[in-house]
Amino acid sequence: MASRTIAFMAGALVVLGSAALYITSRESSSYANDADPLAGEPALPELENLASEELVAVELTDRDGSVRIERRGARWILPAKDGYPARTDRVGELMRGLQTLRLTEPGTARADKHARVGLVAPSDGGEEAVLVRVELAGGDAPAEILLGSADTSRSGDALFVRRPGDDQCWVANGRIPRPTSATWWFDARAVAIPTSEVRRVTIAFEERPDQGYSLRRDDPQGFGFELAPLPEGRVPGEEWKWSGLARTAGNLTAADVQGTTSFESAAAGSHVEYARFDLETYEGLRLEARLARLASDVDGVPGPTWIRYHADVVEDGAGPASPAAPERDLAAARTRADELNARLDGWWFEVPAGTAAGYWTPLEELLAPLPEEPAEVPAEEPVEAPGGGDSGGGDSGGEGATEAPNEGEAGSSGG
Repeated sequence: MASRTIAFMAGALVVLGSAALYITSRESSSYANDADPLAGEPALPELENLASEELVAVELTDRDGSVRIERRGARWILPAKDGYPARTDRVGELMRGLQTLRLTEPGTARADKHARVGLVAPSDGGEEAVLVRVELAGGDAPAEILLGSADTSRSGDALFVRRPGDDQCWVANGRIPRPTSATWWFDARAVAIPTSEVRRVTIAFEERPDQGYSLRRDDPQGFGFELAPLPEGRVPGEEWKWSGLARTAGNLTAADVQGTTSFESAAAGSHVEYARFDLETYEGLRLEARLARLASDVDGVPGPTWIRYHADVVEDGAGPASPAAPERDLAAARTRADELNARLDGWWFEVPAGTAAGYWTPLEELLAPLPEEPAEVPAEEPVEAPGGGDSGGGDSGGEGATEAPNEGEAGSSGG
């Protein structure tokens, strides 16, 4: 009996083992798809050993939209931003990531499991996948790949990928930036002039000419900037209220950018409030800025502020403002101005809301509040005697004094 039981159990184990092996082989075949020999190969072999001049454009698309970056000679530009230069470091990181992306092991080959690894194409409603499309010179077919979820079960930069039109997914190793917003790809640092170099900033508002002012620091070793002009009888408020403008006037990281034609088209037909400020450095550089605040779609909330720059030199003046100030170097200032204009002319930059609030601060808000006038004390009203005014009280004058004899006369006449 015991031997028969053991034999039965052994047979059952063989059957279960065969079934498990069959299931495993079936699942393994659905993942491997006879593609195992590709492990370790580049995910985009078309890009291997490709010279930079052979790259024409790269486009990234997800469920929210797409961004296209094109090569123009030695530069990369953003057509959606009127051809504004893209950040070469970020484009370089993208292209290196694509060229070095390596397949490590196969994943699922079933289309119904693509959503689990974030590889449903954006055109099919995918919420995670980013389609990367690289156009090549010579009319060659573009290189395309879908980037999916990160594989958190592995260390490093593992992610799931697949080629469009192929259900086979792979785990790959590589780091690839994938934002599809054009603002991430452009060089947002419009100007960067150290505050230590700033000698003066003057701001003027076209619709409020009486609210303009100047911030001046003749001695670079001095503390802070002097606010002027001061209306008669007024004194400056707290210095931090205007020191922010002195710092940000020459330093701007833009929220967006567009060419002059596009900006003027967007601003046409709506009310635009204008202002300007001039920044002068000790060296002799002058940065002229034109501010434009567009109409707002929300009541009580200021509209977006855009700014346009032009650089020049300060030709007038009588040398350094103080013995501590450096001598002006107009030749160096002119070279610097030419470099700025080559990059800034023809472009409008959107100012972040927090920075824009400082640009539009009027003079009145920078002054100390006027002292409050003492409240008027109401005049005391005469207090009437008990019983009202008819009793006459002890008042010996006025109408009461003249009425008493009349009353007496009336009484005697009645006797």
